[in-house]
Amino acid sequence: MSETFLADPRGSAPSRRRRSRALALAGALGALATLPPAAAAADCAPPLRHLDMPAQPMPRSLIALGLEFGAVLSFPPALVGERQASAVRGCHSALSALAVVLQDSGLTAEAEGDRTIAIRHVDLMPTAAVALPPAALAASPLLLLDRVLVESSQAPTAREGLAPQSAQSGTRTETAMLDLPQSVFVLTRDALTLQGNPSVAQALGSVIGVDAPSNEIGSLFVDAPLHVRGLPAQMQISGVRTLRQPGTVESQLLERIEVARGPNGAISGPAAEGGRGGVINAELKRPGGGRVAEVATTLASRDGGTVSGAFDLASGGSQGLSWRVAGYGKRSGETEGGYKPDWARGGLGALRLREGPLDATLTLLGEQRKTAPPAATTTFQADYGEENAPDVESFRPGRLVPPSRGDGLSLKTALVDVDLRWRLSPDWRTTFLLRRETTRSTTIQTRLSIFGFEEPSFDEVRSRTRLESMQWSLAGNAATGPVEHRLLFAVDKDRWSVDDLLLRGQWFYPFDAPFVPGVDTLDPAYLLVSEIGDGSPGSRVRHWGVLMQDQASWGPLELRLALRRGEFRQSSRFEDDEYVSSRAPRRTSGDVGIGLRVAPSATVYAGTQRTYEASYRASDDEAVLLPRIRQHQIGAKWALQEDRALFGVELFELEVLDLNTFEQREDVELDELSTGLPGRVTRGLEIEYVGRVTAALDASIGLSLMRSRETAFNIFAETYQADGSGVPSRALRLLAQYRLDAHGLARTSVGFGLLATSSRWVTARDTTDPNDRSAIRLPGAATLDLSIKREFDGWDLTGSVYNLTDRRVYGNYAASTFVPIGPPRWYSLGVRVRF
Repeated sequence: MSETFLADPRGSAPSRRRRSRALALAGALGALATLPPAAAAADCAPPLRHLDMPAQPMPRSLIALGLEFGAVLSFPPALVGERQASAVRGCHSALSALAVVLQDSGLTAEAEGDRTIAIRHVDLMPTAAVALPPAALAASPLLLLDRVLVESSQAPTAREGLAPQSAQSGTRTETAMLDLPQSVFVLTRDALTLQGNPSVAQALGSVIGVDAPSNEIGSLFVDAPLHVRGLPAQMQISGVRTLRQPGTVESQLLERIEVARGPNGAISGPAAEGGRGGVINAELKRPGGGRVAEVATTLASRDGGTVSGAFDLASGGSQGLSWRVAGYGKRSGETEGGYKPDWARGGLGALRLREGPLDATLTLLGEQRKTAPPAATTTFQADYGEENAPDVESFRPGRLVPPSRGDGLSLKTALVDVDLRWRLSPDWRTTFLLRRETTRSTTIQTRLSIFGFEEPSFDEVRSRTRLESMQWSLAGNAATGPVEHRLLFAVDKDRWSVDDLLLRGQWFYPFDAPFVPGVDTLDPAYLLVSEIGDGSPGSRVRHWGVLMQDQASWGPLELRLALRRGEFRQSSRFEDDEYVSSRAPRRTSGDVGIGLRVAPSATVYAGTQRTYEASYRASDDEAVLLPRIRQHQIGAKWALQEDRALFGVELFELEVLDLNTFEQREDVELDELSTGLPGRVTRGLEIEYVGRVTAALDASIGLSLMRSRETAFNIFAETYQADGSGVPSRALRLLAQYRLDAHGLARTSVGFGLLATSSRWVTARDTTDPNDRSAIRLPGAATLDLSIKREFDGWDLTGSVYNLTDRRVYGNYAASTFVPIGPPRWYSLGVRVRF
């Protein structure tokens, strides 16, 4: 079913404040009120019409023009939902009135046959499209049609869909998907809803190339890793670096999640230690996109029964002052791992002022949560020899019983964001952003020693982080002869601090029988804290960078060049409370890509991305060679189903160069040396189809084939090549929604989710030792999720079953004694009410 004036808004969002649900049915009714009286038409010579339309939201003006002239206007609601139209008065043809409505909006019109006109962003126009600038629109003849088609995008059947038309994570400017010379995947608001509004980490399980954890956190000192193409990913919130883990960011407060595959060093800065395989950008909800009023609640069988609720409220104005508030809360029973209940709550409030060229937004966010470790299976069964040293280690898939039910992560987060944008001219704009994010967390873990001690050990880490970020940018369009340029100049500055306090102790168990987890209870009176100290050195980090980017187009040829020059400084505090400063040398990161539009809806491209690690590996007076990260990619993209679907294929090679090792010196200190060897090389093929398959079916289908090899050192400091850990060689992921209107079930749809992966190594195998049994290879698995949704007037009901076949799914990492496992089959029932 098409949307307003034959428009389908699925995934098209050319402004950064996208994904708003605009054009309520009341908008169409309100547009009728803006039509001029019939008597006024006599004042104009035919075929002109007399119009007296006030300044108002652009969707309402476009609907009114369609009703007046019988024109079929095609536009995605998310494209125009935040814009304000100028007043239209006097005698006009349909196209001259349209020129007034679109002036200074960054939008233009494209003729699509004799009966329709499409409204598009100037940066998203297909190469072969016939664009009608305002002057040409005003001079065009009158367009009159015999019929009018008006449908509301907020009717009960409204949907955003799975396929976007643009993204900004790869370039920091809104760019059409076909024009990006790299692979960028977007989880739209509808995709997040289809998955049941999970955390960011869980939502990314449907994205190929992303290896997401099975639960929100790992064990003490082991963060649940999130990898893209075999290397760690950088986490961002609304385009700015965050120190939070993806499992602690809930999707109820988000509009979309973008995944830019590759190092993306020019846009996102240097990589952290371990390299970077991609960037995960979680976009917060923003006001100014139209009125929103909905509440939702869900009951689930997971973790002993979980209840959750959420609300989202927004004012309807796009000009002047607008606001938005959203929040969520959830609580479980005893978790699958045998721990005390999980809970989480959070809220977001935002104010936005749009007056003339100024666009200012203030966002406040606060969240609290307590998250238990995941259910887990034991990994090692040691057979101790004469010197109490293990000589046999093997994988044992037994269930881990926690010694203490109170273990887990407690987290408090606060974020303040000020975003100022000023349009200097129709072609140039500047942006200034300030953010402060603070996090306090406490992680507790109790464990039994694998060396046979009867008393459990106790660790508690109290961590406090503070992140302050500043971004300033100047962006605009320019031309040099036949070449069009989209230019960006930006300056970024980040400053963050991390302080950890470690409390370590031993439980004194005053009984003759050994402690049995799950049977015996640990009494706090028997806890002896034997050591208090720094869990890791406190650190202060400063980073700055200057970015210059040019996206040039010359006919069907697109060229992107981005360069970033930056510096990374770190001060580490040691036990004597003295800070030792270290500095990585100033380095340059670069992204280069070229694309050729071989057809109006097809592009082939190639590119390379380069960046480097920035850590405390270098000091002020002596520098070591920091590892570099490099990716080459080549691919092709096709826009299908009238731009409502995107099919992409990409071949890539991702490398970590200049692996470092350590050498023992005579004074017992370690020297870090650069080997010049590649640390890890991942080569692969990714195939994706996202969007409409048929009129009733939307799907996101992805297939990845990857091979990862890494250089490792054995106990004799000899290097060898091993299979990369944590990377499945094959993965298939599916997310789909099928509407049953043609089968007699109006306003009913079913959803499908499939994840299938091959086996993977989670600890590297020493290929120089044929007797090495310490490596762990976890089996592959396939899980299937199903849901059914029924929409009613003003509300909808959704029932879901997850892990339908009840398969055991292992996590993507191993701690010293266990591997986390995903939840067994569970069910949920959700209700959403719209006002």
